[in-house]
Amino acid sequence: AINMRNQNGVIEAPYKITISEINSLEAVTVSARGGYSVTIDNITVMSGAKNQWSSSDWVVFILRYIGCWGNRECVANVITDLNGKGVYKASLTINYNRKETTCAPQNLTITLDPVPMTKLRAKGEVSEFSKQGDIILDCKNQVRNAMLTSRQIAVNLRSDLVWDENEAVLKPDNDNGVGFILRDSNRSLLKINKGVAINSIFKTYAKGSAVNSVEAIPVFATYYVLDPAKVKAGPLQSKALIVVSYN
Repeated sequence: AINMRNQNGVIEAPYKITISEINSLEAVTVSARGGYSVTIDNITVMSGAKNQWSSSDWVVFILRYIGCWGNRECVANVITDLNGKGVYKASLTINYNRKETTCAPQNLTITLDPVPMTKLRAKGEVSEFSKQGDIILDCKNQVRNAMLTSRQIAVNLRSDLVWDENEAVLKPDNDNGVGFILRDSNRSLLKINKGVAINSIFKTYAKGSAVNSVEAIPVFATYYVLDPAKVKAGPLQSKALIVVSYN
């Protein structure tokens, strides 16, 4: 027995159920709700005509249905008119956990050419030794063939070696008076976050924007003299962490 609830209560009656494939090229109405569920309208139509209608009523319904000639709006109107009067419809809602877009950064090393000591006698940037490196992001789970992001993606840098006088300058990891200054693709200062707080984001991909499987973000680095009195010969090195966050 099948129990169906309508406006007049619960109908309890034996039914013979026949399931058959509909041979139609017509598209099914699908609506996305919040991105985490899909609803297919009118996936099932059931009739209790033998229990509630006379034969003549049932013939009228069949003629109205056939008279629609496959017009979806017409069929929907017929079903709506008869809903609760022997004809019952149901929609299917599928809830799912969507895979969100992720972008994993690769390690990046920018190696500068050696700089003569004579170029390090004054405090400030030594621009003539600037070199470019690319932060590479490996992105997955974009939406559809258009390769759109399912959420906002932000890229920033973080380091404990940020110089107090300039957030775009990294101090060396040894006791030397020369560090490094970073700039973005527009040659604007690339501010680096210190500690856990994110005060500066230098690259953002908005939700729904196109993102390739591999994204390259240019970064320019060069020497910066912090204190001419402490400059000495030898290797220089500093580090920053590439952080990708989502919203």
